Amino acid sequence: MSWAHGAQKGEPETVLLVEDELLVCEVMAEVLKGAGYRVAMKHDAEAALEACRKSLDTFNLLLADVILPGMSGFDLVGEFRILCPRAAVLLMTGYPEQIARLPLSAPSNCLAKPFSMQTLLKKVRATLDRNLLDIHPGA
Repeated sequence: MSWAHGAQKGEPETVLLVEDELLVCEVMAEVLKGAGYRVAMKHDAEAALEACRKSLDTFNLLLADVILPGMSGFDLVGEFRILCPRAAVLLMTGYPEQIARLPLSAPSNCLAKPFSMQTLLKKVRATLDRNLLDIHPGA
């Protein structure tokens, strides 16, 4: 099955995918790659931050679970924004109370589990496009 309609044409965008459930992470990575995105998979926040430190500001999107071992997705976002300030952020959670913790301006930056792969691709594209407009108004 082709997911290619999800990615923007041109230079591939890079997604830092942080999900501690290995199978879920692998499936999501394959779908994103099939849509034309480059994907760096990490299974915890510390590994994700280490990847950011090694490749400063090369990620276009952080796609992370809210519940992670060691550090929450919320805390990860704070650290990630320091290292990659121009990148977009999209959090995932299966817990409605976690979505309620988001700032009023941020619910659009959250993906409620479970979700379809089509929904994943649409949300990733919308988040990247919205971020591009924030960085380059009028683009």
